[in-house]
Amino acid sequence: MKVLLNALKSAPEGTKKYQREVHPPQDLKNSVQPAKVDFTATYTGNGILITGQLETTYDTNCDRCLKPAKKEISINFQEEFRQMESSQLDQDEEDQEEEDDEKEVVLDSEDLNVDYFSGNELDLTDLFRQMLILAIPPKVVCQEDCPGLCPHCGVDLSSKKCQCKGMDIDPRMAKLQELKKDL
Repeated sequence: MKVLLNALKSAPEGTKKYQREVHPPQDLKNSVQPAKVDFTATYTGNGILITGQLETTYDTNCDRCLKPAKKEISINFQEEFRQMESSQLDQDEEDQEEEDDEKEVVLDSEDLNVDYFSGNELDLTDLFRQMLILAIPPKVVCQEDCPGLCPHCGVDLSSKKCQCKGMDIDPRMAKLQELKKDL
């Protein structure tokens, strides 16, 4: 998904709206649906400002009860890109080869929120795929109050009550249980 700088400069007010579909990375294709991305690209004079929203759904299993769960992802984003001039690009390549770790660069807070691109086009495919990967939570539950599975018999506690009598105590720890009762 590419944004052409020259087309953006010639657009009215330097702004163009885009609606695209982003396919998830290969390892997520079975669970994540292609994402719909609506974004606006604005030429800022020294770069491009991208603002928009990414939406998709994905299929997973609940981490508590293991039932299938379908979740939605919605991300609002704003990214700023500045064009590197060819002299900066050549200089950066030389600097990297000569002084990879020796040179210290001081960044201010504004520099931390800016990405750079070279040439006349800005490819946003990797950016959107990274957003998609980072938006998937590490732990998913089908509902907030999902009780999960019984740790002893494995019955789904959301559908029926467990018949376990309680926790079986390791015989080596039985004396500690008695001590607890005495306190």
